[in-house]
Amino acid sequence: NLTVRAATDALHYVATTGSTETQKSELTQREVIRLGDLLTMSGLVDQTDIAEAMELSTRYPSLIGKMLVVAGAIDEAILLAALRCQFLLRNNLLSVEDGIRGLQYAEEHHCSLDDALLELGLVVPAPLRRDIQSSRSDPSHAGPPQAGPVS
Repeated sequence: NLTVRAATDALHYVATTGSTETQKSELTQREVIRLGDLLTMSGLVDQTDIAEAMELSTRYPSLIGKMLVVAGAIDEAILLAALRCQFLLRNNLLSVEDGIRGLQYAEEHHCSLDDALLELGLVVPAPLRRDIQSSRSDPSHAGPPQAGPVS
């Protein structure tokens, strides 16, 4: 059975590559997941929340994630965590299962996705980790120099 999502992905692949080859495409090798699907699979929203956000987005043009916040289905912190998770998934740095676990942990413990992944023992490569503590204690990341008095 071909799902609507799989058909859409296949058509997108053909349209962007011009190829009809049935070999595994780059698209199928990477984890591609929509934000609403990710939040639903994590149990943080349900189909009713998604439908309400979609309805709001038809009246007020905006992104689905922002509409979920406006509708009260999720808070801003979970939206940021989900967007971070989506980035890691798209760059093959996290599996869907680990992403879901991380989002659930972040929501339950009111922490960032990076902190949740760390607590769960899931490692994100250092260049892509958002290491706030180390940047605060490292003088080379202290920010731009402050202007002194003008003489």
